[in-house]
Amino acid sequence: MNNPAFTIAIALAMGMIAQSAARHIKIPGIVLLLLCGVVLGPDGINIIRPDLLGDALPILVGFAVAVILFEGGMNLRLARLRQEGRTIRQLIS
Repeated sequence: MNNPAFTIAIALAMGMIAQSAARHIKIPGIVLLLLCGVVLGPDGINIIRPDLLGDALPILVGFAVAVILFEGGMNLRLARLRQEGRTIRQLIS
């Protein structure tokens, strides 16, 4: 399909299905999300075509990153962060 709305709809639908399946089989969601992206993307069966989104792609990517970071922040426990502070500093330096 050459419709950007279809591309977005398929990506969202497959993302929700992948996330739900990952929860059901108790693996990190990112594993199935990456797998779906590879399979459905240009190097796979080419159903999801990022080139169709044109100038909207960086905006959508920025929004997706913001949602991921927001969700990560909501699940972050400051007490645990303080507890693991030394290890974190070693990893990022």
